[in-house]
Amino acid sequence: MCRSKQNKFSAQPTKFISATGLNNTKASNLIKIWVANHFGMAMVDSGATISAISADFYYANLQKTVPLEKAYLLATGASGATLRAIGQIHVTIEIGRLSMEQTFQVFENFRHSIILGLDFLDQQKARLNFDDKTLVLQSGITEVPLTNGEK
Repeated sequence: MCRSKQNKFSAQPTKFISATGLNNTKASNLIKIWVANHFGMAMVDSGATISAISADFYYANLQKTVPLEKAYLLATGASGATLRAIGQIHVTIEIGRLSMEQTFQVFENFRHSIILGLDFLDQQKARLNFDDKTLVLQSGITEVPLTNGEK
């Protein structure tokens, strides 16, 4: 008789990441960010319930200094694909004049390097200002421009 190991993952994804299937280069929803002293461009995504980082960014920049903790999380991307987190990290990030701690889920085969989701936006009291294309954090303590990543 054959026994299979119990799957530690739930049958249904519990989180939603909206940006994973998008490739809109005209969108102005990226900001400059430093993650554990490594520069990146983060997508600001109010449709994502969690903040996430690609395994490529993690392995290229953070692996030597930031431990990858176990995480058993399934998420659904905008394309409808189910994504399995390979872990999570807790890091210091810098945006504008602010330095703060943030937890990111780490995903392989992830289109964007960094996504700042609702968890971050809510915690930082963020406001997206589309009139002047800025992200305002901590009730105005810092304001950073939204960009499409081009100069």
